[in-house]
Amino acid sequence: MAKSCVIDEHLLFSKADEVFESMEYQKKRRVFNALDSFSGTFSNKGLVPSLNQNDTRVKIHWDNICDSTVVSCDTTCTPSGTSNDGINCKEYTMTQCAQIDFSISTGDFEGLEGFKMLNETLADEIVRGEASLIESHVIPYLLNTIDASAGENKFTLDTTKTVTPTETTIPATQWNSQLLGYFRQVEDFNKYSNPRILSGSYALQSDVINKEMGYGLDVENKGYQALGMNFDVVNIAKVLSSTDTYMLDANRWRFASKHEYKNSAPSIAYPDGAAWSTWSIPSRFIPNLRIDMAHKIECESEKNIRHYFRMRINYDIFEAPADLCDGTASVLKFVCA
Repeated sequence: MAKSCVIDEHLLFSKADEVFESMEYQKKRRVFNALDSFSGTFSNKGLVPSLNQNDTRVKIHWDNICDSTVVSCDTTCTPSGTSNDGINCKEYTMTQCAQIDFSISTGDFEGLEGFKMLNETLADEIVRGEASLIESHVIPYLLNTIDASAGENKFTLDTTKTVTPTETTIPATQWNSQLLGYFRQVEDFNKYSNPRILSGSYALQSDVINKEMGYGLDVENKGYQALGMNFDVVNIAKVLSSTDTYMLDANRWRFASKHEYKNSAPSIAYPDGAAWSTWSIPSRFIPNLRIDMAHKIECESEKNIRHYFRMRINYDIFEAPADLCDGTASVLKFVCA
């Protein structure tokens, strides 16, 4: 019989937390940070997932930002008006699912020190697997969805900018702190209640100078912070092959995820050939995302056991219906002339 080399999932994920704090993954964390901060602000208000764990449908109750109809007073006894019943409650189905499978044999991890190395290797595989799921699946889907949703900017009073149905072109000489006031006007004219800005590289230079070089431009720093501005020079260039800037109203978007398995990991000894052990863990990179985990062991030889792991995510992002946004776009795109 193969030697019993039991993995305690609680200890394993404590070790994974240690791996996550390493320089390699903190660097990757910084790469993800802009989109994390950007998408992490998506409201979960009114989001009601199905109670059935295998059901990927979700209901969302959206805020209606359209102006109410105002008319002159009359003498009728019964109030009248257009019914809004049900227009802000929509049902959606999450379409995004991705997984990673890997396995490790105990053959190369003999003895007490070997068992320690086995746990460290598994912990690294788990963190690396999650990073790969985010980097290769979640981020491209989020960015492509945001880019495809870009609409027309309703603020057209600044004649130095060129507005088209899908983007606003800003002269290269204006990509500096002067945009703070302009973006404020854009927010107001487009009725953004929770604006966020994600920039590939435009305006980055002045922001870095202010924050990192200690020039003391505190007012400008606070202006960037108040705009909810984030910079991602890696993923926008990699996924969209551009350095464009996006503004969205986070209240018009919902990030939904569904995990099939329970939240806590079991801690039991598995006999050879046992069924899968399943549980879920919170993402270390993306808020409101949980990862389904599955673990199984099989007898590989007289001396060795092979551990099989599967990591799976189910998620999606949804945009508020156009008829609730008073004709304004939920995403605006800004390019450099």
